[in-house]
Amino acid sequence: MLSPHEKLICLLIDEIYVNPGSNYKGGKLLGKAENANQQANSIQAFMITSLFSKYKEIVALVTMKNQTADDLYCQTLKVLQMLNDCKYNVLCLISDNNRINKNMFTQMCQGNLVNCISNPVQPENKLFFLFDTVHLIKSVRNNWFNEKTLGQVLCFPSPDNSSKISLAKLQDLKDIYETEKSNLIKNAPKLSQKVLYPTSFEKQNVLLALNIFHESNSAALAHEAGEKGKDIMGTKEFIDQFLKWWNIVNVKNSEKGKRLKNPFCDPIRSKDQMSMVFLNKFYDWLVSWNNKSALPLEKRKELGLPGKGGKLTKETQFALQFTTKSLIDIVNHIFKEHTPEYILLDFANSISLFKHISNIPEYRMYQIRALAIATSESCPHCDRMPIFNFHDRRNRKPNILSVRIKPEKFGTQQRRRAPRGFPVLKPTAGVSVGRYSTGLANIVVDVGHPVDSLPVPAVAITFRLWNEANMDACRNKVECHICLL
Repeated sequence: MLSPHEKLICLLIDEIYVNPGSNYKGGKLLGKAENANQQANSIQAFMITSLFSKYKEIVALVTMKNQTADDLYCQTLKVLQMLNDCKYNVLCLISDNNRINKNMFTQMCQGNLVNCISNPVQPENKLFFLFDTVHLIKSVRNNWFNEKTLGQVLCFPSPDNSSKISLAKLQDLKDIYETEKSNLIKNAPKLSQKVLYPTSFEKQNVLLALNIFHESNSAALAHEAGEKGKDIMGTKEFIDQFLKWWNIVNVKNSEKGKRLKNPFCDPIRSKDQMSMVFLNKFYDWLVSWNNKSALPLEKRKELGLPGKGGKLTKETQFALQFTTKSLIDIVNHIFKEHTPEYILLDFANSISLFKHISNIPEYRMYQIRALAIATSESCPHCDRMPIFNFHDRRNRKPNILSVRIKPEKFGTQQRRRAPRGFPVLKPTAGVSVGRYSTGLANIVVDVGHPVDSLPVPAVAITFRLWNEANMDACRNKVECHICLL
């Protein structure tokens, strides 16, 4: 049972896209959207996390079809009412800053988005709005990388002197990387090809974004400025600002600051703490950046900046400024209404939601359903039975729960311990599945194209029997599908 103060919670909101389809399970036909008489193409997830304990729980997974802000508003009110009936006190709503979520927040605020309103189902309590800090740090990185100017320049007022314009050049980091990439010892070890030149898919990886805003990069820039006299301090200032902000909002335990010897990683213990002073200054800096014209026209032309280029997008600028102000107000409200020993601000990110969903068996594991079985028990060109060697065309090993294959398929089996990194296979319906010591032959899993005909999201795979000595002669194969249930 949770104590009353542990029932002070945050409600995290996120949308998961799925392939439309129906599935008969537990005597029910699943897959229909709640907001339309069609198959759902997304699942709206709602998760609660306690501010004063480690309690986290998924409270609703709602199937939706082409969800709108009105649909999300109705579902959010239902979840808020359900949590109120369970005696929870929802302090804030957290989501990423996409258009639908922002419009839902605006609808909650009666058409004018503000940081705080009275809770619709608990009028005596406040309800704060903020955007996911993980998405914000990635958005800042993406804004910087998407600059089309020479050197990919962002222009911002200096944190120490708002009348001075500083320049953050991504090219400064690229120059350091090119200089050090062949060195054994590096000043900026976090810089890599993936960090500086990410693909569209890699831009979703928050760790790659955080490797841009890393203290080693700041130190390397300071070293370059001192040794070679380069004008790169603006880039260092920009990285330092967002590094401090991230350190403050990503504190997960009370000992992090002591362990890292970083005061910005300490939990919030008072409204006058160094971290709170910085958050207030950071908010003022964002307001100043938003209000100022980045550079005079002549300087913009010299740098090749188009129009008012060199700034964050309006959406990212607003979300970053809005969230920082909400965090400040939430801390002040908690210290006024409650008496906590400290506050951890990591509640403002959705990483816990992703991790929690991934721990649900239906989302965590893939299950192979054999649709056809090879008739022969073994490849006629192989002396021994094959080794299971699971990988796809990109050499990534899928996480496989079970393989349904007839026991007589493999004959006599000699099982041995699988090496580290090999997928754990569990037996299904009395079939022993694992890694077998069998000589030269292998079974290779090739991950192919999505299969639209299956009732659940799936990827077609093929078990191919081949022999290293005579690959063309081995044609036996087992057609299967790997399904996300």
